[in-house]
Amino acid sequence: MLSTPSIVLVMPEDGTTTIDATAVDPEGETLRYTATRPAHGELTGAGPVYTYKPAKDYAGSDALTITITVRRHLVEVPVSITIVGVDDAPVAADLAATTNEDQGVAIALTAADGDSTLLTYEVVAGPAHGTLTGHPPAITYTPAAHYHGSDSFTFRASDGELDSNAATVAITIADVVTCGDGFVEGAEQCDDGNAIETDACLASCMAATCGDGAIQAGVETCDDGNGSNTDGCVNTCVPASCGDGFAWFGEEACDDGNDDNADACRNSCEAASCGDGFVQAGVEACDDANDDNTDACIDTCVAAACGDGFVEAGVEQCDDANQDDGDACRNDCTLPAPPVCGDGDLEGAEECDDGNLADGDGCGHSCLIERCGDGLVQFSRGEQCDDGNAVDGDGCSATCQVDPFVTTAAIKISDTLSCTTAVANAARKVAVDGSGTIYAVMHCGATAVAVTSRDRGLSVSAPFDLTTGLADAENGIAQVAVNSGPSGVAYAALLLNTGAVYLRTTQDGGLTWGPAVAVGTAANPSSGLSLESFNDDVYVGFSVPGGVGVARNHSRGSGTFELTPVAMGIAFFDLLYDVVQGTLAVTADTPGFHIRVSTDAGVTFAAEANPPGQEFFSDWAIGNGNIFAVGINLGAQGDANRLYIIPSSNVATSSFVAGLPVVTTPQSRSVAADAEGNAYVGSQLNGGGVQLDRLG
Repeated sequence: MLSTPSIVLVMPEDGTTTIDATAVDPEGETLRYTATRPAHGELTGAGPVYTYKPAKDYAGSDALTITITVRRHLVEVPVSITIVGVDDAPVAADLAATTNEDQGVAIALTAADGDSTLLTYEVVAGPAHGTLTGHPPAITYTPAAHYHGSDSFTFRASDGELDSNAATVAITIADVVTCGDGFVEGAEQCDDGNAIETDACLASCMAATCGDGAIQAGVETCDDGNGSNTDGCVNTCVPASCGDGFAWFGEEACDDGNDDNADACRNSCEAASCGDGFVQAGVEACDDANDDNTDACIDTCVAAACGDGFVEAGVEQCDDANQDDGDACRNDCTLPAPPVCGDGDLEGAEECDDGNLADGDGCGHSCLIERCGDGLVQFSRGEQCDDGNAVDGDGCSATCQVDPFVTTAAIKISDTLSCTTAVANAARKVAVDGSGTIYAVMHCGATAVAVTSRDRGLSVSAPFDLTTGLADAENGIAQVAVNSGPSGVAYAALLLNTGAVYLRTTQDGGLTWGPAVAVGTAANPSSGLSLESFNDDVYVGFSVPGGVGVARNHSRGSGTFELTPVAMGIAFFDLLYDVVQGTLAVTADTPGFHIRVSTDAGVTFAAEANPPGQEFFSDWAIGNGNIFAVGINLGAQGDANRLYIIPSSNVATSSFVAGLPVVTTPQSRSVAADAEGNAYVGSQLNGGGVQLDRLG
């Protein structure tokens, strides 16, 4: 029946083959074909021709049987198929991955190959917005910094012979907002990549603004995070200040935003008030910033007027706040004509009036009867002293003559102080007041002391430290000087190493000394200090640029001093006061003589005169119209054997008396004069001893 008893086929893997089982029946009957199912493939067709397709990637043997049936007869045709294996290309799989911004993700590449499990992988096209690292199939994808969105790359696999298809890995990168990463994202207003609060972008990624509580450098000077204009930072982020128009609570009483001092708020942001120095328009008539009711504006800020009860200095003589013209103050605020001392009419409290103001004629310049015991030394009347009493034996007799001197034993002042008086002659160290009380001052190391003898040298008081209460005395003392006043009154001047000059006064015979009063400042503390006084008048001399400063006070050193700079050449200088003629002189040597004279109590001085003569380390005195000068020899210069006499009325001239012993030690000669014009010269001799000479 069949043309072949069996069928043997050979075919390639994954191919198809035709099985032809065509047979012929001799009787011409119709044949029926059936086939069994192959174990490793698929059989299609209804016979006698079939198509066989092996299972995918299958290689090996397969078999089936085709049965041919005709009437009652059948024939089985075995079919043997050999599937020859061939090499298949791998198949790469598409993948998907997700990650967050700035965060990598691990990806395992996959592919299938029925022929081999040893596959290699390669990236065909890299990602557009990131990088790949690692060794395929295990790789890591890292998105570009701050990128979010979609990205992809392609890869393929190889079995060593064939390459797979190109598979795609799709990656989704989620947006993650991070303040401080330098990228503006989401609700951020800014992102400068730092956490600095003082730049234009805050650490919260919000734009810096006034009121955010952070001070923006170069833009704001303060930021207190609120909108209050009454604290230390106004809402424009500048510090509160007077004149900004906002009243700073606790600091300003007002702030009207202007510099008008005539309204209710001054430009210092204080409420206008009487006494602040500014006239408030419509409220005050004047305002002189003081409570002095003797000037043009009284302390209620009303202009001074006659009848207000206050005497306006320089304008009114009196003001009794009434309109009674018959009392002690007229209703035009003038006084009735006062008694005039010196007009010859005895009026008011005058004890006498001899028609002149001269002293020494029995009626003094104040129209009080001159008498011994009034406490003022009247040299013109022959008084040598005046202790204000009529007691003999207390140093000043009842006739105002100095009691005879007695020799006393030396008295030790202190066991602990180390003192010296070896300083310039001008700074006198001993003085005697009108009562005969003796005052002595000494330079003791870093301080200066004063002692007093009230019994003509028989005993002395305990030393008083003249620097007490002076903080600037800690740098030491340059000079100290003493001079006397009326009975019980003496003055001590201090020149500190800092240049500061002070004066202390005692008015109880040295029992107590008043507080130090500032006199002035010396330009050169080593140039000297001079102190002169008469009764209540005090004169202090010290160096100033270009000459000598003469400070004057006419109230026993209380209150302030007035200074007159006296231009002149100086090396050693002195102040001299003629108690008879009232002449004040400034004298100096360089070693030539320099003299300027004042006849108005030190207010002004005549031009400098340079009388003939010269001395080194000069000392000076004045008495009854004559100035006396002595000094020492220094090398070939100096006229140290001479006593020079210079009339104070003509200081450009001089005469001299020779015969003084020659001395060469600095500050070893001194001169004094009395009210009658007698001169006394003391010389410390070169060979030892002291010589006293008198010119009378």
